[in-house]
Amino acid sequence: MCLIRHCVRTICVNNLPVFPKFVQIDIRHKKLLQEIAGHFPPYSDFNFVSMFTWNIEGTLAIATLNENIIVRFSSYTGGGNFFSLLGINKITDTIDTLFQYCKEVGTVPELKLIGEAIIDLLPKLAKEKYVIKEDRDNHDYILSAINMSDLTKIHRKKRTKYNHFVRKHGTKAICNELNLDLETTHAEIKQLLVDWQKTRGRKDKDIEREFSAINRCLAHSKELNILGYGTYVSGELVAFTLFELVHNKTAMLHFGKTNASLQGSNEHLQYNLAKYLRILDVELMNNEQDLGIEGLRKSKEASLPVYFLKKYTIVPGCLPGKCSNIVPGCLPGKCSNMIRH
Repeated sequence: MCLIRHCVRTICVNNLPVFPKFVQIDIRHKKLLQEIAGHFPPYSDFNFVSMFTWNIEGTLAIATLNENIIVRFSSYTGGGNFFSLLGINKITDTIDTLFQYCKEVGTVPELKLIGEAIIDLLPKLAKEKYVIKEDRDNHDYILSAINMSDLTKIHRKKRTKYNHFVRKHGTKAICNELNLDLETTHAEIKQLLVDWQKTRGRKDKDIEREFSAINRCLAHSKELNILGYGTYVSGELVAFTLFELVHNKTAMLHFGKTNASLQGSNEHLQYNLAKYLRILDVELMNNEQDLGIEGLRKSKEASLPVYFLKKYTIVPGCLPGKCSNIVPGCLPGKCSNMIRH
């Protein structure tokens, strides 16, 4: 724990503005944020590549407060900005300062995407002081590369689709590491995105943000240490994944798409990717969150996660008879966030 404090104090405080001042995240923050995040479980939200590539609008910004990292995120599903934090120093004071600032500027005092590792460090009195709610929609799915590389341990329906793909395409289907230094590889990925959008019948406005993030990832792949893996059928790219090797023997799965018209292409890629990751001594894969999207949740659950990296939302608790009615869920005279005594 002391190492985290030392890291944040000597690097973060000297290089980041102190809250409430912020600086927009930039490639120059990569080393700093990766070093700090490396002392915690590999949460996808605090992964530098994720923050950098999805910062399409340029609104994601960072600061320091009590030697902790404060992040101003834009809502993943719309609805404005919100704060989160990563750190272990003076947590209660930090949370109170953030809540007070929210009240002063007229926004809802609420912290999101707070990792379970931080919740566990909160003192008992702090846990009684706040209302802490599990945020299932933002839990990271952690998959076992060992299980995913063993056909006998994957979901029965996925195994059936994989076998169908192998029977139909045989030796015409080849999996390879993608050379992201080549423009031809970028072109293949972008063409697959076009094909995926057409097959899925998605409108431009529905895929614009995700495709922009993928293009940003490709444009900075060398700086971000991004690796790629894909399935080809008769020389055509039909499935790909862009990923990153992080700490705890984990691969962060950032982006991926498959040719939806080829049944089993996704399962074929997942199986062979897991085998490839085992060669790289990877044991776990972070498949990120499902955001509460029904189809996405069903798909991610079918990958049989071994556990979740859980995240929580924190809001101020209200003393009996004293409710400010600015906390989500509170109605005049009916406070849903009473502290339990």
